[in-house]
Amino acid sequence: MLIDLANMIMTRTISSRENDRNGFKVIVNLKERGKPVDLTGYVVKYEAISPYGNFVRDDAVITNAKDGVFEYTVSKEAVSSAGVWIGYFAFEKGTERFTTQDIRISLGSDVKQGSIQIEDYISDFDKLNKQIDALQVAVDKADVVKRSGDTMTGNLDMDITGGFKTLQWTAGGVKKGQMTMSATGASLQGFPSTGGTKTAWAYNHDTDAFNILASGTNVLKKAGDTMSGNLTLDRTGTAARDILWSKDGAVQTNLGMNSANKLRLYDNVNAFTVFEHDTATKTFSILADFKTKNDTDWTNLTLLNGVTNQTGKTSKVKRTGNTVCLTVNVIGVKNNQIITTLPTTFRPLSDMGFSSSYIKSDLNSAEGIITIRADGSVHCEWISEGSTPLKFWSFTLTYLI
Repeated sequence: MLIDLANMIMTRTISSRENDRNGFKVIVNLKERGKPVDLTGYVVKYEAISPYGNFVRDDAVITNAKDGVFEYTVSKEAVSSAGVWIGYFAFEKGTERFTTQDIRISLGSDVKQGSIQIEDYISDFDKLNKQIDALQVAVDKADVVKRSGDTMTGNLDMDITGGFKTLQWTAGGVKKGQMTMSATGASLQGFPSTGGTKTAWAYNHDTDAFNILASGTNVLKKAGDTMSGNLTLDRTGTAARDILWSKDGAVQTNLGMNSANKLRLYDNVNAFTVFEHDTATKTFSILADFKTKNDTDWTNLTLLNGVTNQTGKTSKVKRTGNTVCLTVNVIGVKNNQIITTLPTTFRPLSDMGFSSSYIKSDLNSAEGIITIRADGSVHCEWISEGSTPLKFWSFTLTYLI
């Protein structure tokens, strides 16, 4: 007997007689999709039930484990009552177990146990046997799938030319869900008890777009969605994990933990680390040029009251964080004179005074006072020349605001 596990409709029927004690033997070649099943390590059992509910479990003998060949000698218990016995072979190894398709053993009645005339018995049995054989031939030839508990090895084709087809699920005759396939894609719908139709998802194979339409999904959409929980990037060993930002398919920036256990922001365009936090040393390092919202570049100053810049030089001011650097190179300064007014972002909270050397008209140097007031005015004071303009005055001041 050839049994192929992949062919769920190849039911076999064996005919014999009730109480026959000749111990007829069944030799089985077990295959799956035409290939032998290796039975090494398995125990083979024959299990069957009679029309009256009597159960039999006998041992079979493996004769060629590699090629899946075994034999079973039918026991007296397995032919103890007339009728159609339903049996199968079971294969067990440890906790693993699988079985074959059903095998029907049709046992004719033993005339010694009843008053049926032998000619009538033989006639009825032959008629029944022919019917069973004809039914078995029809089943073997038919390419059919059982209504319940069967397996189909090929494809299920549904022609959707000019429309669509659905695969539906019902409960008590009420439709609960369906999968719809059309010429452009597929979708899954549900039918809630409150009425109407709810579409869970839809896929368009022309555009390769998969849309989740269920409002209660726990999946984060690709665009324009909100996540209420935490986003966890699990790392193993020295692996790095990052969140990437890209433009036109090229990665520009990534933020994450590198292989050295440092949280860092990396600039892929310029190939350098912007900042990093070392969890081991608890240090935060800024590796890029650092600017605050108040930082400025050098700003040229507007000079007042006849004061001008020295030839080839400028007077300017710059702010970095809360630090201001003022550099002045002027001529024509007189005592108690305002030489410029600083823009608002460079002004101190209160008046600040500095001493600085200047060059007099006779080319000798002297000390004067420079006062930067809260209104931004820069005063030059304590000049010994009085109203006589100085030859030049160059100074650089740094202060905090």
